[in-house]
Amino acid sequence: MSIYKLYINGKDFTKERRLLSFKLNDNTGVQSDVLMLEFDDSDNLVKIPKEGDKIKFYMGSDSGFIDWGAWEYNDYSGTSNSVLNVKCTPFNTYGALRSIRNEDYESSLFDVVTEIAERAKMKICVYDGLKHYEPRSFYQKNESDLNFLSRICKEIGAYFKIKNNTICILERCSGKTESGKNLGSITVSMKDVVKNGLKYRGGRGKRYKRIEAYYYDDYKGVSETVGVGDEFEEPLKTLVKTYKTKEEALKACESEFKSYELDSSLLYIKLLKGNPRIKSETPIDLVGFKPGINGRWYVDKVEHSGSRSGLNTSIHCIRRAVR
Repeated sequence: MSIYKLYINGKDFTKERRLLSFKLNDNTGVQSDVLMLEFDDSDNLVKIPKEGDKIKFYMGSDSGFIDWGAWEYNDYSGTSNSVLNVKCTPFNTYGALRSIRNEDYESSLFDVVTEIAERAKMKICVYDGLKHYEPRSFYQKNESDLNFLSRICKEIGAYFKIKNNTICILERCSGKTESGKNLGSITVSMKDVVKNGLKYRGGRGKRYKRIEAYYYDDYKGVSETVGVGDEFEEPLKTLVKTYKTKEEALKACESEFKSYELDSSLLYIKLLKGNPRIKSETPIDLVGFKPGINGRWYVDKVEHSGSRSGLNTSIHCIRRAVR
């Protein structure tokens, strides 16, 4: 029973049984996802990939397969009468977004992303909470669309990712797919984890009760303060930058405040049985471990690896802080 399906330029490569193993890393954020393929090339008949080759990859079983999207080769290596290793990244990942530009955008975040996507011939997905975010302007000075989008997302407390030729602007720990749909949660108990396959680390982290920022009021001709959180509670953090508008300052405060909603705790789990449904942002509910570990976590990175002996899944998780 095959645990994968592989198509190269529309041709079903699964039946060739050339694939010895694979490893797929799915990450949250701009860090590129990676698919590693190891082919049996003992007879020197496996063709070296060409630029533009489109790879479709699925994981699962005869009861159903999960579509892991379109990929293209990044580099390859091998030796004669041995194996051919091919490293793949999501199809049309960042190429169209690397050109250096100078732009002043006077529109909403949704309209800005739409304009960039149309220029790159890509689709978009912006989570609802940011679609109508409208600061006075967005400035792109001598930077690529890739860097510009990454910077803007960091400033507003979101993350940026390319998936299936789509520019995605998403919220951390939202439990949503790149298309904005809710990901189903997965319950993990002790019996689902390999022996010594759970590791965790935590700390107090930073806890600010209020975030404030300055902005310049053109009408009054003075700097004013705006903030998020309880104004009568300590500790307080004041952002260094002075913003051009009250709206920009408030959004910066909200973004900074939201960043402290992510706990400093980290969790690693190696599952006893691989699960191809698990992607980045998948909600994981731990039960039966210990207080402080049990509860809702979110996948920050997942690694699926497979061979003829089966599928393995390891996940790195983060969670929201409890205030």
